[in-house]
Amino acid sequence: WLAVLNGAFLFMWVYNVAAKEWQTLIFAAWAVVFTAGSFIAFKFSEKPHPFFAYGSVGVAFIAAATAAQLHGASLTIAFTIEVLLLVIIVLSLTKNVPAAVSTSALFIAPALLSLSSMGRYMSAQELFTQDFFVIIILAFSLIIAGRLLAAAAVTFKAEGANTAGSAIIVFGTLYILTALWSFVHILMRSTPDMATMATLIIYTVIGLIAYFAGLYGNDTARRVYGTVLLAFVIVRLMLIDVWAMELFGRVITFFAIGI
Repeated sequence: WLAVLNGAFLFMWVYNVAAKEWQTLIFAAWAVVFTAGSFIAFKFSEKPHPFFAYGSVGVAFIAAATAAQLHGASLTIAFTIEVLLLVIIVLSLTKNVPAAVSTSALFIAPALLSLSSMGRYMSAQELFTQDFFVIIILAFSLIIAGRLLAAAAVTFKAEGANTAGSAIIVFGTLYILTALWSFVHILMRSTPDMATMATLIIYTVIGLIAYFAGLYGNDTARRVYGTVLLAFVIVRLMLIDVWAMELFGRVITFFAIGI
């Protein structure tokens, strides 16, 4: 409580009293103080509670400094990288897998900020935009964090963390699939039916690979992921594309995916 109240008091003082041009620097300075204090407290006491209490306040000051300095896509990318580094630091310092899983919940912030980027990229006319890099960086950060958590769960025998790591990886791949849909449609903007066909075929191949990898590797999560992806392709074909496509594109798409 002392850490949280001190942090809240300092935040309100900096935000309301300090000059605007100095706010970023002051937030960063207090972030260093609180994160260093959390590390020292953990090293001397070997207790996780001071580490997380003062570390959380330090993270809040890092986020405040970032938000004061950056905006838009740059802010989303910065938040994404910061959360990934936090997961790595917590995992390497504490060896506490559940704590690292809890830290990964901070990905919610850049994920919410990325929604506007996803909407803009769905209607973009250029392949490589700021919104594209927001989606890709967030996707790979989620996949890296999920892989680290899954590996740590096996090492430290934390079963629940393994499931959480797999879920984070799935969310990362969903971002990649979303970016892929927009990327192909921008690349083939003159032939939207062919773009839809190409994307759905890629989805089908990925779904089949995931399904059989899970089937023969005795990985239920991967098998379910492949099944859901294949179901998405089939449902979209039956409900949307069968009515939206021209006859030629419809025949080729159904034939290719059926094969």
